[in-house]
Amino acid sequence: YHAVPDGIRFAIQGKNAVARLSQGAHRFPAHTAEGARYQYVFHDFILSQGFIGFSAFEDDSLASVKIPSSVTKIEYNAFNGCKLLTSIDIPSSVTEIEDGAFACCFNLKNINVAADNANFAYVDGILYNKDLTELVSFADGIKKDIFAISSTVTSVRGYAFMGCSVERIEV
Repeated sequence: YHAVPDGIRFAIQGKNAVARLSQGAHRFPAHTAEGARYQYVFHDFILSQGFIGFSAFEDDSLASVKIPSSVTKIEYNAFNGCKLLTSIDIPSSVTEIEDGAFACCFNLKNINVAADNANFAYVDGILYNKDLTELVSFADGIKKDIFAISSTVTSVRGYAFMGCSVERIEV
């Protein structure tokens, strides 16, 4: 079960279920059936804080996520361990992504960053800061034997490769 903080409304679309939550704290089941895959689409996502918090969806059954434009920050471990997650859409409003936000998302292959996002870019399975000098996260669903860190990269975030299936990283 997941607690939903005050002031958030969103829809969860999954196997034979649509739940709409609003006003106050609620709890809802993470799964409707064994192996069910949810697609979380956030509608009218209202967050006065403007962020997705620490471990908010850790170890959840998310299949895809569209971050709403009201969000500016994705905190540490927000989606850590979402083993079914294959794609996430990050809008231009996101200005900060903390370490480990997408760690151990073993099927994550697409981190779609809005073209007009001034802070982040996604290139060939890697989430970088906009000027490609900081490697933020490796999409764990991308399978590579060898990954060579670009010469433009001057720093690598903590947990950037946690859960990836790369056999060798070249610096």
